[in-house]
Amino acid sequence: MRLTISNADEIGAIVRAVRKHGGLRQDDAAGLLSVGETFMLRLENGETSLQWDKLLKVLQGLGIRVELDVPDITEAALEKERLRLQERHRRRNRRPA
Repeated sequence: MRLTISNADEIGAIVRAVRKHGGLRQDDAAGLLSVGETFMLRLENGETSLQWDKLLKVLQGLGIRVELDVPDITEAALEKERLRLQERHRRRNRRPA
């Protein structure tokens, strides 16, 4: 099923519905997905300032796939941004000698 999301409340409602459909309590889902119960509560209540990595972990863990429908841009522009991010991650993970 594809849904168009326009705000955090809608994401929270979807997460709650999928979790409940799977027969999971909020605390059980948090444990299985390695996030805190408070995070699950905030997510399901539509909190707007959440950690992206945890949000994506929960979505993936519940089987919710995220796709972005982006405006047409050149492949070169997209590749330039990918390379910029890779370089930034490489610098962050570089260990001092």
